[in-house]
Amino acid sequence: MTQQYIYNIETGDSSHDGHCISESFPITSTCPPDEMREAHCFIVGLGIDDLTGNYGSTSVPMVVLDYLRGVGALDICAKNFFEEPYGIDRNMPFSDNNPEYRYSYSDGYLGFYLFLLRKIRPTYSFDLIDFDARFDIGGYGLYDSW
Repeated sequence: MTQQYIYNIETGDSSHDGHCISESFPITSTCPPDEMREAHCFIVGLGIDDLTGNYGSTSVPMVVLDYLRGVGALDICAKNFFEEPYGIDRNMPFSDNNPEYRYSYSDGYLGFYLFLLRKIRPTYSFDLIDFDARFDIGGYGLYDSW
């Protein structure tokens, strides 16, 4: 039987500094921790979050779009994980006159991250864990800014 690992993927303000605007997504994977760290560093190194540092900022950086074009994955990502602003012309280069793609908020951002993991580590599985239920145990005050 293949070894299964459990990883927690966090989006948003994962610093836990009191803003509490983040989501956690546990996944199972057959990818060992060292290779997972390497893949994660590659993806983050692409700059996938370079333009998402402010609230309401959901733009996909140009360098990421260039990478996707280079590996022939822009169309599938645009269809599944990004939103196209009204009036985009795919035949024009991206510029101020031709708006860039935007992440489809946290679900599109997470889906895109998993897509990249699967693309650069194709021999491993990466699957979201579906919960039967979530239970809120309170404790809001415990997460005040330090």
